[in-house]
Amino acid sequence: TAPSSEAKDGPRRVRVTQAGVTTSLEAPAGAARTLSRELVPDEKLDSLLLTVEALRAQLDEKERIYSARVTALLEDRRLRVAEEEARISACSKQMAHLETSLAEAERLLTRSTRDYLQLRHE
Repeated sequence: TAPSSEAKDGPRRVRVTQAGVTTSLEAPAGAARTLSRELVPDEKLDSLLLTVEALRAQLDEKERIYSARVTALLEDRRLRVAEEEARISACSKQMAHLETSLAEAERLLTRSTRDYLQLRHE
């Protein structure tokens, strides 16, 4: 049987038929062909079906691990953003305090200098 395809260069479907049950799998372009009992011996077909199921299980596990990793990375990013915001807030408060202290020191220096100059001229 001829391979079926969704588009000329698009994904192809592989149909595996066993005991009247057809399973469709998406396959890369070039790998699409229909497997049936006339083309593939029973042992080989069973082996292929087991391989397909094992690959599906691996894919599901990889997707689960990937999803967990993405979730963990997003949570880590959220925590880092919150920590950075807290750090920025603390730095802003410290800067405001230092600016106040500087203004007070400048005020005292100006006053002391003025007092000194007044005493010197007297």
